[in-house]
Amino acid sequence: MHLDHIGIMNKSEDDAVRFYGELLGLELLKRSVLPAALSVQLFGLERDVDIIVFAGEGLKVEIFICPEGTQPQPDFNHPGLHLDDLQGFIQKAGQAGAELVIGTIPGKTVHFIRDFSGNLLEIKQS
Repeated sequence: MHLDHIGIMNKSEDDAVRFYGELLGLELLKRSVLPAALSVQLFGLERDVDIIVFAGEGLKVEIFICPEGTQPQPDFNHPGLHLDDLQGFIQKAGQAGAELVIGTIPGKTVHFIRDFSGNLLEIKQS
């Protein structure tokens, strides 16, 4: 068994492209629409939903565009990403206006980042 993809909600297509395409450097593979008939059956949302798929280095992310969506609280759901240059990415993310979330206790520091719709991603040095 292996993980095929993760699916997450974003509030706008522009924010998804800025974060997953420009900041993370993933390739935009395709755009599609989830028809309302399926959307209501699967997610309880009675309308068409735009989907954007990004991929790169063994990671595939399906972004469901849902302007009215909100993140659950507390939000423990998150993918974890290994990065070749964690500090360089943190600097680039800060310049792009992404929210960094850093937790520190003696002997341990944990780094997270929020995409532009509030989704949490853990980031680690490879």
